[in-house]
Amino acid sequence: NATDLSTPEVRAALASRALAECEFEVAEQLATRAVEERPGWSFPQFLKARAFILRVMGSALSLSPSAQLNELRSVLQPLTRALEAAVKEYDLTMQTLCLIERFQMHLLLEELSEAEADLSKAQNISPNDISVRRAVAELSLRKGEPDRAISELRSSDSQDRPDAVLLLAESLRKRGAPADLAEAIEILKKL
Repeated sequence: NATDLSTPEVRAALASRALAECEFEVAEQLATRAVEERPGWSFPQFLKARAFILRVMGSALSLSPSAQLNELRSVLQPLTRALEAAVKEYDLTMQTLCLIERFQMHLLLEELSEAEADLSKAQNISPNDISVRRAVAELSLRKGEPDRAISELRSSDSQDRPDAVLLLAESLRKRGAPADLAEAIEILKKL
């Protein structure tokens, strides 16, 4: 009913659904309203930041590269606030999500030491989380360590994560042994 629709919990749920359906502006608006109503709750803060990031990345054609980087830099503070709220809530899952999202922003901004710091914190909280392990592999590949990236991806259960499988194929390609290239091609064929 109308009363239920005006609660921050329902707005956050609808924002999450809009985000899943790539309705980034709607997700951002709903999450903003939920944050206004419950400012200390990490979940809508994270949703708002994530929707903003995806909206900015989706508008890459209309923004110059420097403008896009400035927009992405501006989301670091909201992610930090969401992380601080998750710490107060003792919500380890949300802390991990915020750290991984901030890690990705630091990578895009070429801030490797900050990215490593966020990833290290995420590893301490959720060492076996597939998103954390994928991030370890991504950072390893960025640092020119394809062996470590491959090892990390193979030791994690990432077969149902196309992004992780694609990263494995890229890591094999970068390592470049003949068997690696053949395996990378087979992985890409299956995708």
